[in-house]
Amino acid sequence: MDLQGQSVRLVVVLALASAACNSSGLQSGSSREPADASVTPDLRITRDLAGADLIGACLPTRTPGASIALPCVTQYDLHQSGGYLPPPPVGSTCDPSGAFTLVVASRQLSWSLCTSNMGAPYTLDSGQRTLGGAEVDGLLTAFAEVTVDAASPPCGADKGGLSITTTTSDGEQTYLDDFYACLGLGIYVAGIDGAFAAAWGLAHR
Repeated sequence: MDLQGQSVRLVVVLALASAACNSSGLQSGSSREPADASVTPDLRITRDLAGADLIGACLPTRTPGASIALPCVTQYDLHQSGGYLPPPPVGSTCDPSGAFTLVVASRQLSWSLCTSNMGAPYTLDSGQRTLGGAEVDGLLTAFAEVTVDAASPPCGADKGGLSITTTTSDGEQTYLDDFYACLGLGIYVAGIDGAFAAAWGLAHR
């Protein structure tokens, strides 16, 4: 190819490159400042179960002092069982226990409770209902006050076992009552009694 042909080809290539830059907003002579590498992108960053930072994830927290009630939690499951109690009366159909599930989006609270009234045999009571706006706000506030233990308190005895499992789009985590934190069986939280009291108060209304 002669020199003139090479010049024509170079002009065409430069024209195409300039058009591509213009279409992406990077025009020649633009006064746009170069990107500042110190600026953090507007992306949600949460900490995964191993402690590494992930971009765009929403994993349940295990950070000491943090609330378990992340904005992206879609469901809470509460379980209560055991503890030091007299033997169930004759005729009981279940062991003393309680379970609650709150589906946040639908505000649906369901429960399954094995209870006794004034010494009568234990029976299973199950039900569900849609909470009002103020009710679900109050329950979520109680969940928000449940925080991961920063230090393990001394163990107690005779109390029933309490746990809360949170579910997000990226995982789930079960949290245990720090009343038994010395056992070292998982992730322990403070404030769990308030969450159960709030759930019990909303059943059957």
